[in-house]
Amino acid sequence: MPETIEALKKYVRIPSVSVGNGEGMKEAAELVAERYRALGCQQVEITDTRTFPGVFAYYDAGAPVTILNYNMYD
Repeated sequence: MPETIEALKKYVRIPSVSVGNGEGMKEAAELVAERYRALGCQQVEITDTRTFPGVFAYYDAGAPVTILNYNMYD
């Protein structure tokens, strides 16, 4: 649990505000991708868009259903 709290502290310290120049958005995407890899996702990609990067991750748990999770960095 302490490592989870430290990971959250690291995440919230990134400015990641999508208005203005988007300071921290790339760093936030990299951290999110790193966390998905650490969780064991088989596929993790940072995708450039015309504004800010997005993160796609896929984890196959062999379950009969799929869950989609959509979040924003800021």
